[in-house]
Amino acid sequence: MGEMAYRHLFPYEKILPKSKILIYGAGALGQEYYTQLSITHYCEVMGFIDRNYENYQGCVVPVYPPDRIADMEADYVVVALRMEAAFQEIKRILLQANVPEDRIVAVFERKYDAHIMFDAADRFDAEFAYKGNVKSIALLTTGGFGDMVIQKRLVMELIRLAPGCSIDLYNVKAFEFLKNLYTDMPDVKNVIPDLGSRYYKRVKKYSLGLTIEACHFIKVDYFKEEIWDRENQAFSRKIKLLMEKVGEEKAGISTPAHVTMYRRRYRGENAYTGFNYDGVFEISDKRVNIPLDNGAGKRFAQMGLSGYITINCGNGDCADGRMVAKSWPLGYYEELVKLIKQNASHISVVQLGGKEAVKIKGCDSYIFGEEFTLVTHILKNSMLHIDIEGGLVHIATQLETKCIVLFGPTVAEYYGYESNINIRAGNCHNCWGLYEDVNKCARGMEQPACMYAITPEMVYSQASGELSKWMDKAFKR
Repeated sequence: MGEMAYRHLFPYEKILPKSKILIYGAGALGQEYYTQLSITHYCEVMGFIDRNYENYQGCVVPVYPPDRIADMEADYVVVALRMEAAFQEIKRILLQANVPEDRIVAVFERKYDAHIMFDAADRFDAEFAYKGNVKSIALLTTGGFGDMVIQKRLVMELIRLAPGCSIDLYNVKAFEFLKNLYTDMPDVKNVIPDLGSRYYKRVKKYSLGLTIEACHFIKVDYFKEEIWDRENQAFSRKIKLLMEKVGEEKAGISTPAHVTMYRRRYRGENAYTGFNYDGVFEISDKRVNIPLDNGAGKRFAQMGLSGYITINCGNGDCADGRMVAKSWPLGYYEELVKLIKQNASHISVVQLGGKEAVKIKGCDSYIFGEEFTLVTHILKNSMLHIDIEGGLVHIATQLETKCIVLFGPTVAEYYGYESNINIRAGNCHNCWGLYEDVNKCARGMEQPACMYAITPEMVYSQASGELSKWMDKAFKR
């Protein structure tokens, strides 16, 4: 048996044959487990459980959200995680759903490596980067939209150091977003939906394979040293050094994101320059281009929006459905909108958000679930964007729209931009990434003190000053 086959081997030794199981996690490892079981018929897979279940509709077996676990009568829940970091939070969810602890099975990625054991049919129809170019790079990207904006700066650096390379991006949940984000970079050949294990099954066809874990870690999954030694010795030396640095950092395995982040802060780095890995790369700025789609620009013009600010409430949920610790209370948003409308009624307030966003009372327009291409135009033409730290802030800032950003658990010095107004209040913040569940308050508070200390009046005070400046400029034109 090859090393990779063993690493991804289903935990047969912990489960009785003919058992009914749920697989928690529909990503690469979960689907590898399913592939093995469909061949061996060792036990019956009732379905997958996954927080991003909507992205997996159309799979051979059903994919359910975590709140459906209690309805299922499975003999075991097998947690498909390659790394142990998120297990405690998943275990807590399963215990709350009355899954007995001895029926929760997790072995993580086994300590042995190499070829994929099973090769399911790959229906993705594309001219992969490795076809016709020996300098081919596969990147598996993870994280939210903000992470992906930051990651683009790393991709720019890879292309600078390896001119003439061809890159394929693999991603599970932000396929359309990434496709648009990289329309200005011809060296990025494909953005490939990785709903199963496409990246792991194909990575050895490339001459370099990297996993980019949000904006925290890089992992070198595969490296054809002889090719890069021949084609680009300087780049080859960089990747060898990266492998050494990653080994020292134990990226994503035993080092919490919080610890790694503070190591980087000690060196004066931020979320962008933190990818330099102590001299491997040479990223020195926070600039990436956000392409503006002409067709979406025409749609924006037809909307007739003018003299407006944008606001966003949310930025995701915890795995069990609660708001993330960095969220600002809905009531505070509503009070802020009331203050804006009372004192600047001529300014429209436009709320942006996903399809299921909760409406902030008092806004003039609600634009939910729209395509990224249209949202970029809305943000680009906004007088001001108000938000917690998240994807829309990173996009708006790159589009040169000023943001008021509310910081609590997330570290402003690491994730913030100097051009924005970054608000922090109270004496408790910066705990993000310290514990297994990075989305929750480290003190276990349902109402995190760091976010509740930021009052609507504080935010309005900053917003009114910025809007006054903006209106002064408009009248002088």
